[in-house]
Amino acid sequence: MESEPIRFHQEIEIPSTGKRKARKVKLAVRFCSVNLRTPYRFDNRDPLNVYAVYATGCDL
Repeated sequence: MESEPIRFHQEIEIPSTGKRKARKVKLAVRFCSVNLRTPYRFDNRDPLNVYAVYATGCDL
């Protein structure tokens, strides 16, 4: 997934917890279409076409 181009950036706010302060994070979002093979016990089913999404935090 890291070889896919970054499709967009999204800024989100992370709320505070007992151990962390609230902060803003910028996400780099990548996605692509992938085919998942069905389990062997489902012989007659076609592969399932889904989208894989990969979001990582980057510097603001």
